[in-house]
Amino acid sequence: MLTRIRCCTRAAHRYLSSTQADTFDEWKKYADESNLSPMIGLEIHAQINSTAKLFSGSENKFMAPTNSLVSNYDASVPGTLPVLNKRCVEAAVYTALALNCKLNMQSQFDRKHYFYADTPQGYQITQQRCPIAVNGTFSFPLSSGKKVKTIHIQQIQLEQDSGKSLHDDETNHTYIDLNRANVGLLEIVTSPGLTGAEDTCAFVKELQMTLQLLGACDGKMQEGQLRVDLNLSMSGKDEKPGTRAEVKNISGISHLKDVIEYEIKRQVQILNDGGTVEQETRAYDSVKKVTTSMRDKEEAQDYRFMPEPNLPPLTLYNDETAPKNTDRNFINVDELKRKMPIIPGRLREILMQRLGLQYKQAEFLLEKQLASFYRDVLYCAPDLSPTLVYNWMRIKLVALQHTSGFTASESGVTAQELADLLTMEQNHLINQSQSKEAFELALTDVRSPVQIVKDNDWIGIIDMDVIRGFCDNAIAQLTDENPDFLKNLNQETPHTVIVRQIVGLVLKLSQGKAKRKLVTPVVISILKNLDSE
Repeated sequence: MLTRIRCCTRAAHRYLSSTQADTFDEWKKYADESNLSPMIGLEIHAQINSTAKLFSGSENKFMAPTNSLVSNYDASVPGTLPVLNKRCVEAAVYTALALNCKLNMQSQFDRKHYFYADTPQGYQITQQRCPIAVNGTFSFPLSSGKKVKTIHIQQIQLEQDSGKSLHDDETNHTYIDLNRANVGLLEIVTSPGLTGAEDTCAFVKELQMTLQLLGACDGKMQEGQLRVDLNLSMSGKDEKPGTRAEVKNISGISHLKDVIEYEIKRQVQILNDGGTVEQETRAYDSVKKVTTSMRDKEEAQDYRFMPEPNLPPLTLYNDETAPKNTDRNFINVDELKRKMPIIPGRLREILMQRLGLQYKQAEFLLEKQLASFYRDVLYCAPDLSPTLVYNWMRIKLVALQHTSGFTASESGVTAQELADLLTMEQNHLINQSQSKEAFELALTDVRSPVQIVKDNDWIGIIDMDVIRGFCDNAIAQLTDENPDFLKNLNQETPHTVIVRQIVGLVLKLSQGKAKRKLVTPVVISILKNLDSE
């Protein structure tokens, strides 16, 4: 296989030498002409969304003070034993169901032995040999939804996260923070069925949204909650995969794209020069946008896997096998299936086919974790304009999320309450700024947004006769103050400045109760009907 790849590279060597290819596109063109194609597989580590750790009762919280969330077990104090967190198992089952995996009704835990300072046990508890789920498939959209690709999922396993090593360059010391030690992880392993940056990034993005909708993982890559290990090799047509390189701990979609493009270019360049790609582990430098060698893997590392003696097999049940008359401290898969949250593919279909959104609009709501909330708001008030709700969420709610740091589910405002508020805005009882302010106040208030509107006496005037009366009074007042106010008025297209002055005075006279959207057309109508002088 290597001989054939070398022949391909030598055949195109003259092309590369003459053009001095440096960009990814040039190397990609060369690879295509040489019948070289990338094969990509991923190992994704998703930090489970749980208040407690995997095998201890310690709190799981991002950015807590150093070593403030460490139990005796987390620090590997002798005599302490692991106790499995049920919530972490439920998250694994939900994920396996969403990824169409075969659940192992009895899985086992293993010890993976290696020494590193942030792993005080000297091993990691994982599920290498008999994981909780295997053999799944996962579909995701490509090319703005025009295509769908499916990838094979090899397995999903539960395992512990490690602590963090904190390096101080000034003192040349390394410190250990065990807050993250023993936090629950889902390791999701794919087959090498991805072929480039586009489909790989699309897969990770869809998986991220799936885990978020399931509540299994918050998916904040910038906080290390979703980390990607990438395995990439170049292979000739109809040949087995070439030697792969692994790039660990990629923490962003844009970083993932850069890594793939750099590794394709690096490996193709090596082959073009007649060399061989080394099997090694590499790290990504996000500043220089390159990967650098960490350690080689010419010989498989012996982790000395052995059964975890302090944990029994993890047994799952269904309706038929579930124990009777117990404290229900077990996992019933059928029960979780009935509670299964909607996944992005199905939710995207509802947003586009039933609620009339375009693909990019649906993707925006999914990325911002607002899709389910948007759907529920429209289900609560079918007469609401989908465009009004979408624009309100896109402009106002996203801004509030950014400044306040909450998600829609954490806001405390229900879909029905927001539907009632936006119905008032649609019916011109309140304006846009009032609806935003009412929602924002409700975030820290026990009252609903509508109750806040009522308590502040914001409900506007919708009686058109009353509004017309205010308009007549405003025109009369402005004319008294300036007899030439309406001079040379063009009734066909009333001057914008004149309209704005009248509308502004109407709002003032009505103490804000008359809304601009209702007042403006009345003013224009009155001006058009005035006799020219």
